[in-house]
Amino acid sequence: MMIFSMIHFGFLAKAFVIGLISAAALGPIFVMTFNRAANYGFRIGFATALGASAADGMFFSLGLIGVLSIIQTSNILLLSVYLLGGLMLVGIGGYSLYSSYKVDSASYLHKMGFFSTIIKTSAVTFLNPSSLIYFGLINLQFFGERLGKLPMISVVNGGLAVMAGSLCMLSMVSFLASHLGARLSGTMLNVISRISGGFFCVIGIYLLSTFVRIILG
Repeated sequence: MMIFSMIHFGFLAKAFVIGLISAAALGPIFVMTFNRAANYGFRIGFATALGASAADGMFFSLGLIGVLSIIQTSNILLLSVYLLGGLMLVGIGGYSLYSSYKVDSASYLHKMGFFSTIIKTSAVTFLNPSSLIYFGLINLQFFGERLGKLPMISVVNGGLAVMAGSLCMLSMVSFLASHLGARLSGTMLNVISRISGGFFCVIGIYLLSTFVRIILG
């Protein structure tokens, strides 16, 4: 029993670190969390972090039971992820580029809602092909022979541990960005938003071009 507990603790610790590393990568979710927290405050940044970390945990659990490998080997499912993910990122980027971001947290909450922010961020994360590839490779590298064989309690706990690691990292990003945003002028915040919007558009266009290249090639 003691040996099993130590092995399970090691598994959860590894999953927690995987979540930390995933969230620390300078990708769309990191930028989105920073941007929203800087412009709208910690609460909105935390809602973004919560949505992204929940999707990370789900990705990890799906990988442990072998679902991600099925998605990665299915052209139709993979193309769907590229298409929907690209369209969503271009849409977010376009909104960032052409909308005024100098509004307060209360007005954003009234317009979007705390839980709506969580759900939409989860969708963006779940449709991000880089997350699909990252967790697919991580699961294969660290748990290759055990994929699809772990007890469900380990699958669930592993997903929760990844979620905790991801949430820990993105919450720190949100906290720092909210304090930084409080000290920046409206003009500077608008510049940050537009840079973020350009970043999203570039990644979205890349995903869409990949979709077209696979279709044509």
